[in-house]
Amino acid sequence: MSVERVGVVGAGTMGAGIAQIAALGGYETRLHDPVRAALDTGVDRLRSALTQGVAKERWSEGEADAASDRVGAAPNLDDLGECVLVIEAAP
Repeated sequence: MSVERVGVVGAGTMGAGIAQIAALGGYETRLHDPVRAALDTGVDRLRSALTQGVAKERWSEGEADAASDRVGAAPNLDDLGECVLVIEAAP
């Protein structure tokens, strides 16, 4: 069985939000941004939003942990090569 993987190009507010929804939906998710600091901030923003969702009872802690485990940084565009879907969320 192959893993369905979603890639998101652009780690800003919109990109991190799209990646969050994909991960919560059960997809392995890779977030890409050519600026490493922006990529790191985007991954941090996504994980923080997952924690906030638990506090607001939007999803369980288990769901948040599982989604967080499905998210990975993709520092190089080539890292998105195995994605079945890539979404552009970059200006």
